[in-house]
Amino acid sequence: MEIYNEIGYDLLDSRHNSMTSKLEDLPRVTLFEHTEAGTVHLKNLSIHSASTTDEALNLLFMGDTNRIIAEVSP
Repeated sequence: MEIYNEIGYDLLDSRHNSMTSKLEDLPRVTLFEHTEAGTVHLKNLSIHSASTTDEALNLLFMGDTNRIIAEVSP
């Protein structure tokens, strides 16, 4: 997830592809805070599991690549 101008974006969402040209094209993540329960929920944030270090590093690489693609676009 990347936060830019107080808006969260899911960098690992399966609907994202390398052709995304702007950060705003990525799915927006919404934060819901439940003060009474003391919990925070994130809506529209994809969940991924990694069984190995290689899988975790691959997810990190994919998110970083998507961040860079969105960052350098006009």
